[in-house]
Amino acid sequence: GVYSYNTKEQYINTATELLKYARDEFGIKDAARLTNEAVNSFLQTKIAQGVARATFDKYSSAIEKFVVGLNKFQEQHNLPTVSIDISESRQIAQEMLEKTIQSRAYSDPQSLIANIKDNTFKIIAEAQLAGGFRLSELNHMSLQNFLDNSVFLVISGKGGLDRQVELPQDVYKSLLELAKQPNTSNGKFAFDMNEYRNELKAAAQASNQNYSGSHGLRWNFAQVKYTEYSQKYGEVRALQLVSNLLGHSRSDITKHYLK
Repeated sequence: GVYSYNTKEQYINTATELLKYARDEFGIKDAARLTNEAVNSFLQTKIAQGVARATFDKYSSAIEKFVVGLNKFQEQHNLPTVSIDISESRQIAQEMLEKTIQSRAYSDPQSLIANIKDNTFKIIAEAQLAGGFRLSELNHMSLQNFLDNSVFLVISGKGGLDRQVELPQDVYKSLLELAKQPNTSNGKFAFDMNEYRNELKAAAQASNQNYSGSHGLRWNFAQVKYTEYSQKYGEVRALQLVSNLLGHSRSDITKHYLK
């Protein structure tokens, strides 16, 4: 389905960049083992870099074509197909990349959270602000995510990188209470991410702030942690430490959250 040499080269370059990212960030060395987490993390890194919406759409299209081609290869060799869903990243891009504001952090995140009416969504927002979570990392929680000493374990997919997030005790306990009330057939607690975003949007309007999506709280987290760590350890180490907290390995990614 690719009809020009120029498009072919663009798609090959994007696929190569994606695979290098999946290898470096998630330890995935086989294209057939690509995970939703790795692909969406790659796309969300592009969002963090502030690429133009058209550029993001090109990345998305190239990745979707790559998955189509990969699955044709898998089928021809009687191998399992790869299922990739980038709808969440597209939603984030729609929220973030059409904004003209330079900073994507909320100007008053506490006021934003105070104006969230749904108690469950309020807890999720508090966790994003306190722990820098991607929204998908808090969806489908279970008791195995909760360790001692207020530590939340982000469990990645196959080939991914698990990480531990230390939370304020009250936020940790609130999340744990949600996990103790599973609402899915596999014993996990899930919520509607689109309803959550709609609630955030209403709360932003009520608190007279620009709406920056759920990812905006991740920006707030990164900026607070960078300020704290740079004062203690200096710029270079602070960049790496914050990248680790965000679930990245490259320190330069943090710079995009400091705009």
